[in-house]
Amino acid sequence: AGPRPGELLLDPFGGVGTIAVEAACRFPALLCISSDKDPSACHTAAMHCQLAKKMGRLQPGSRLETRKWDARKLKLEDRSVDLIVSDLPFLNRCDFDFDSGRGTSARQGLAAVLRSFARVLKERNEGGPGLALLLVQSRHMLEDALRYSDNCLKLQDTGGVNPRPVVIGGAACWIFVLEQDRSLSGPAGAVKSQRPSGDRVFHRRQGVPPSTYICRCCHLPGHWRDRCPVLPRPRHEIERRATM
Repeated sequence: AGPRPGELLLDPFGGVGTIAVEAACRFPALLCISSDKDPSACHTAAMHCQLAKKMGRLQPGSRLETRKWDARKLKLEDRSVDLIVSDLPFLNRCDFDFDSGRGTSARQGLAAVLRSFARVLKERNEGGPGLALLLVQSRHMLEDALRYSDNCLKLQDTGGVNPRPVVIGGAACWIFVLEQDRSLSGPAGAVKSQRPSGDRVFHRRQGVPPSTYICRCCHLPGHWRDRCPVLPRPRHEIERRATM
């Protein structure tokens, strides 16, 4: 179901505010929040929100707000968000290391984000769980992150294909529709943060891959996917090389 009047829609990787602005311009009586931890992106998003208001494009009763938040530490009360809609930037617009300098993998960083989502999602108006609609380029990364997060979110039974493959701008992507698994939640929606025992720990692979290995990012041989030249180098690697 689409957004309903009176609901709160959050884009925690809002960038310049596109998703929140579009939602407020299409659906009535929504509170749409675009957040990002990049100050310049937040500033641009605020400008776009003001422009949409000035031009009278918002639907009746809809509001737009921008916030500077880290998606792992959303400054929202537990069970306060009806819908999370976001285009996740991992691997194509962010460093591979989610927390540069600490060796936290993108999967672990994304797992922390998913736990934050599970904490703030609530039951929607007229029943039904809060939903997270996430657009990603790497299906495997999000599936791995779900395991790291104790599966605090689960795939919703949409009656169709979930995740759904789509092509956007020539890039193959996936749309995941997730809902909170309340059976794994503690009081007040608290979600456990421990990684499941026996789960794999992902380390960067060293050396040259076998000749049959093809990188899933650039579809070329000769390097591991997490060393793909198409991806930006982690900041701590750049700093280390600069000091040599």
